[in-house]
Amino acid sequence: MLTSFSAILELCISMVTALLGLAYPLFVDKINGIATMYKSKRMSARFRSDPAYIVFNIFLFVSILELFVFPFVIYAIHSKQIEMILLIVQGITVFILSLCMVLLYDLMMTYCNPESLCQKIRASLNPQRRIEDLSILMEFAAKDIVYRDLYATCQEELFRHIMEFQQQELSRNGQ
Repeated sequence: MLTSFSAILELCISMVTALLGLAYPLFVDKINGIATMYKSKRMSARFRSDPAYIVFNIFLFVSILELFVFPFVIYAIHSKQIEMILLIVQGITVFILSLCMVLLYDLMMTYCNPESLCQKIRASLNPQRRIEDLSILMEFAAKDIVYRDLYATCQEELFRHIMEFQQQELSRNGQ
């Protein structure tokens, strides 16, 4: 029973890892496409600084490390309990990696849809970053009539920030 369970677990982990390995080049291509789409490396840099991307890469590294280290540990120790523990740890890592990939896919879809990206930018807590990203998005939207509503939304948001900044400066100088 224990041998068949570990064999099934190993097979499932291998299949999921293979799928993730096949999908990773597509993700990299899409990430590079973000810079091309918006004609700004800043947007792809923003994507790469997102926590979903960072956590995904950490778990990808851990999964690859486990892939090479765990077989040697299992071979050296010859313990079924250690083998099961390591397989379970590897299974949990691959599961978390899969969840991170879903989050990364959602993030990628946000960046590939300018309207969704605008909503994400508007929700940003950093006002300086928000203004920089809105200006890039506004420049993108200005080049295509299809995005005239997006252009107006970006312009409205930028004007709102300018007004807030002016009010802050006036209140600071008035005191």
